[in-house]
Amino acid sequence: MTSILKVDQLQDSGGNAIITSNGAGSITTASGLNTAITNAGFVTSANAGKVLQVVQGSTITQTVTTNTTTTDTTLSASITPSSASNKILVTVAQSAYHTGSSSVGSGSIFLVRNSTTIGNTGQYALWSATYNGATPYNPEHGTIYSIVYLDSPATTSSITYKTQQRLRDGNRFETQRDGSHTSYIILMEIGA
Repeated sequence: MTSILKVDQLQDSGGNAIITSNGAGSITTASGLNTAITNAGFVTSANAGKVLQVVQGSTITQTVTTNTTTTDTTLSASITPSSASNKILVTVAQSAYHTGSSSVGSGSIFLVRNSTTIGNTGQYALWSATYNGATPYNPEHGTIYSIVYLDSPATTSSITYKTQQRLRDGNRFETQRDGSHTSYIILMEIGA
């Protein structure tokens, strides 16, 4: 047996309309009800957890730093989120090379959203290569920096993600050495 209940309005115990139908298949809800239902876990976005778009940037341009000034590396990519509640998954694989002046030397790579450093923002970033040389000292060290960061930019405006570099110790820190090593940045918009 099939039963059908036809109504044009549901009210709460105080007589307030919480759901109203226009008779043509469209409903409106009381202010705040959608948020309450979503937060309770009953309704989720059809795009939740999905990759909505992917953007890739790359560079082979050599960038050299010989002091502790933070410098752009020429690796960047821009993305425009479709919703302010979505997240951006940033993945970086960047070629770097360090030349030391003593038995210890290092440089750091930082992830930047527009002009704001995100992720690890300290002087001694997590993405830091250190070479501890023995005597006789071999002062050169190359590596691929890997960064994976889930960002919540809370905007629908275009965002540029880029990397910056800084020499911590030693003579020279460079990315994309001699212009022969390609570095990549990939941006993925994840539905909320």
